Amino acid sequence: MLDPTGSSRNLVKNAQLDFHSFLALLRSMLDVIRIEHKENKPPYCIHSVYNEIATHIQKMVLEQHNI
Repeated sequence: MLDPTGSSRNLVKNAQLDFHSFLALLRSMLDVIRIEHKENKPPYCIHSVYNEIATHIQKMVLEQHNI
C-alpha cells in the first residue's frame, strides 16, 4: 500500500514531474490502475487494471526487453 503523504511524495518532487503530488500522478494513470481509498482512512491501495490497453502496454514492454 502507498501513503501519498509519506516518503513516496518525494519521488514526484525528485523527478521534477509536472504533478503537484504523487496522488495526482497516480490519478493521471487511471487507464492502467485503480485507486482504492476508504473515506478518511489512509493509505491508498493501488491495483492494476487488466484491459486491452494494459495488455498492449505489457506486450510492448516485454518486446523491448527481448531486443
